[in-house]
Amino acid sequence: MLLKENEFVFRDYEWLSTSGDAKVPNTNIKVVSPFFSVESETCEISDGHKTFRFGIRLVGNGTIFDKFHTVVYFYAHNVDVLGIDVAAVECSIGLKTATQQSIYLQRKFKESQVIQVFKSEEFLTYDHLSDKGISLKYRIYMANNKYSNIRLGLRFELRDTTFSQELWSAAQKGHMTDCEFVVKNQIFLAHRVVVAARCPVLAERMGSDGNTGTTNSVAFKALLYFLYTGHLLPGMNSYDRQQFTDLVKQFQVKTAAESMAVINRSKGMSQLFLAIQPNLKSRDQLTVEIRENHGRVSLTGRGLCLHYDYITTFRAGDVIAPEMFRFDREGFFGVTLTESQHKNGHNYQLTFSSFHLVSGFKLVAVTYDLKDGARSSSLPTHHCNMTKMYEEGGCNETLKIFREGISLPKNVENNSLCTVHVNFKVYLAEVDECWGYRLNDPRLPVEFWSAVKHKIFTDVELHVGSRSFSVHRAILSARSSVFAAMFKNIDMVESDSSLPTEDDCRSLVIDICAGEENDLDPDAFEDFLVFLYTGRLRTTESLAELWAAANKYDVKTLERISESAKVRFGMEELCVALMSNL
Repeated sequence: MLLKENEFVFRDYEWLSTSGDAKVPNTNIKVVSPFFSVESETCEISDGHKTFRFGIRLVGNGTIFDKFHTVVYFYAHNVDVLGIDVAAVECSIGLKTATQQSIYLQRKFKESQVIQVFKSEEFLTYDHLSDKGISLKYRIYMANNKYSNIRLGLRFELRDTTFSQELWSAAQKGHMTDCEFVVKNQIFLAHRVVVAARCPVLAERMGSDGNTGTTNSVAFKALLYFLYTGHLLPGMNSYDRQQFTDLVKQFQVKTAAESMAVINRSKGMSQLFLAIQPNLKSRDQLTVEIRENHGRVSLTGRGLCLHYDYITTFRAGDVIAPEMFRFDREGFFGVTLTESQHKNGHNYQLTFSSFHLVSGFKLVAVTYDLKDGARSSSLPTHHCNMTKMYEEGGCNETLKIFREGISLPKNVENNSLCTVHVNFKVYLAEVDECWGYRLNDPRLPVEFWSAVKHKIFTDVELHVGSRSFSVHRAILSARSSVFAAMFKNIDMVESDSSLPTEDDCRSLVIDICAGEENDLDPDAFEDFLVFLYTGRLRTTESLAELWAAANKYDVKTLERISESAKVRFGMEELCVALMSNL
């Protein structure tokens, strides 16, 4: 499920210098972090896209003044090729008083698409940044680029994060593999359905002797890894990356070619970075020494920020009806505005409530900004935090209530119409490592499910009620231990141990509901198959039925994210009733 227009993925990072790093001196200096990727730490880049880095500049003499004029930076390289946008950047700095200072960075050079630069205004900080090394926390808000080609770039998408790795693990272990490729006397096992769905040009080699025409085994392993996972193989050196680039062009794997373009373009980023620095000086225009690759950047949190506009028009004394909206057709949110008498005039209470939040996320904060009537168009800054007044349900997120008092314009007193526009930012933190928004190849789940629809190398037919589904034993076994055991038992009683032909495989028919009292609904079972093949939820309306299937077939991620749906019947009516009494 892709991000919507009013949804922003956020990532929390900490930039920390270690004891082995040189301390930041009390002079005019700019220090820059190493490159790091969206999802990974600098020490182990799992996706290969090292596109970000941080910077800080200290101006002043801490020995004399005990504080610095400070500017913080954020640099994003090649995000136009990745298919994402950086919407906003915040930085938090801990002071000696143990308070947090939040700094908002503004984008510079807006016309540039190759490198995006975010820079703060100057602010005062203390010499602990130099005495104890750098310790900064950043929050970066990102969205999918609506102008880039969805079939070529990567995208943030909500899905099971273990999905592709389970398939790759099955190939590595040789579980139900049915084809092989030979590269420099090294044999690579694979599944025909994955190769055919993801790379038809390579699939044509499966009928020959398995010779791929390449002599670089690392590059070919990287090609298979991308076909299975949609990610770049970590740890490749420059020679192997170039060989991999040649392979993806040879076998026409378009998304992989775009991903390699990001890495190849990064070679000149340091020179471009140094070239733009004279235009980013602080007000004193002093010469600045630049030190690159300082410290270490760690990913500390993931989440989603919902951007919601509440607009209502009323007169003084009117009873304002509560307004509700939903996240992903599952979580319920409500806003109420109620009048309360105050000696200084009309005062109103603004209440924000959440009921049964979407599974896999936890509501951690709500902020608001009272607007002047114009609808906001991007992530706002300088919001006020709402105070949490009530919580019930614990980890199940049954009910949370936030409330703040607000003062409205004086025209309310004259019984004239008043329009109130409040922009909310709702922060949802990911609580399940196996379920969340990740940067993925959007073609992968589409192509895997297409193999079902077009019956590409299907080898078993499952009967569910009045419907039948032609599927692949290898994929179902990789995703479900129950299916793996079921097919293993079938294989043990088969007399012919040779690889079955496509026609032989289709003769295998299993009625998976035979002898059971509670038959699975065929439509819900199709939604279950979609999750197994794509890692996505096609709909959240059948979560209760999906929980039953996930529980039966031991699909842990789906079982966890759908479990709370068992108690959500009639929830919308209950939410409206509760909102009316707040």
